[in-house]
Amino acid sequence: FYPMPWDLDAAFGRLYTAEPSDPACWYSGPLLDRLLAEEDFDALLRARWAALRDRLAPEAVMAMFNAAYDRLDEAGAWDREAERFPAYTDSVTGVTHPLDPEAELAFIREYLTARFALVDAAYGGNP
Repeated sequence: FYPMPWDLDAAFGRLYTAEPSDPACWYSGPLLDRLLAEEDFDALLRARWAALRDRLAPEAVMAMFNAAYDRLDEAGAWDREAERFPAYTDSVTGVTHPLDPEAELAFIREYLTARFALVDAAYGGNP
């Protein structure tokens, strides 16, 4: 078993419908709103970002994506997937997304780079 993001809408740039997410959009909810209202939370968040910043850098995350892509490519999985499922059609929107792993990797890299810059600007500097 391998850990993987699940139900993290927009974690890698796609909404649950597979449509692109805006990397400059700040998502929130009742728990996050409550935490942000706590006096010490901002400092804790900044410290945690500093500790994880290098591990969450786009290059580090993309290295994992690239390794997975390469394993699937070497095993012929991309070819089998393209033969069986050449496209994904969202059942809600009806929008079809063709299978294009290389383009998706480029999309994820672009999204992660923009998102990292946003979070780093917000939490990497001084309060």
